[in-house]
Amino acid sequence: MPFTEAEWKVMKIVWELGSCQAKDIYTAAQARYGWAQGTTKSLIFRLVSKGYLHTRQTGNKYIYTPKAKMKEEVFSQTGEILEGIREQVAGDLACHLLETGELSERNIEELRSILKRYKKPTENKS
Repeated sequence: MPFTEAEWKVMKIVWELGSCQAKDIYTAAQARYGWAQGTTKSLIFRLVSKGYLHTRQTGNKYIYTPKAKMKEEVFSQTGEILEGIREQVAGDLACHLLETGELSERNIEELRSILKRYKKPTENKS
């Protein structure tokens, strides 16, 4: 199940912090988004329930770590969102992402390699 916008924000904090306490997440969410502790606490609970955050208790504190790396989760959730419409919008989406994102030299070389392997649909010659 894809993240809500608020869940993405909490996950970004946890990915940045790595292994962290709830108070670290509360502090960052309050500073970035102006959220009350209760709001962030609810989101953390939801992410743990959904299986996106691992939690372990150390004394009276809880330590949270992401179960997957950010890149893995982005790919997974993007795949879920696009599953039913991939054929219709794949090319348009790829162009949009390329126009709005930043590419490293490695990304550019990977794209060149993919495009060399890409086979154009044959045109009907009547």
